[in-house]
Amino acid sequence: MILYVISLLRPQEKLLGFRKDVVSGYEIKLSSLKGIDSIATLLQTRLPYPHYIRTIFEINRPLFTWIELQKKPIPIILGLIIIVAIFNIVSALLMLALEKTHDIGILRALRTKRSWIMSLFFLKDLFSES
Repeated sequence: MILYVISLLRPQEKLLGFRKDVVSGYEIKLSSLKGIDSIATLLQTRLPYPHYIRTIFEINRPLFTWIELQKKPIPIILGLIIIVAIFNIVSALLMLALEKTHDIGILRALRTKRSWIMSLFFLKDLFSES
């Protein structure tokens, strides 16, 4: 749980013992996150006792933990999406073949050549609107 306290600056200075001419913290902006832990440990060894170093990963640990947790189920979800897509494609092709079986049987009974039947259905599907 996070608790935020909003108050005037003077009571906070009295409560925490800050003076006006004292710096209470620094923020160091790095160009890359590589080696952030080594930089933090180096700074912690060089600064005296009352000061402590916190990296962005330590400050926002719940956020980064949540992001890592979100990465784990992604392959499972993508796998399920692919399985459903394959099932839909196979069922659509099967229904298409079952619908045309009757028509092909009638044309074969009329002694139509296979190549002509294939080109007939190909042209019909090529120029159909739906």
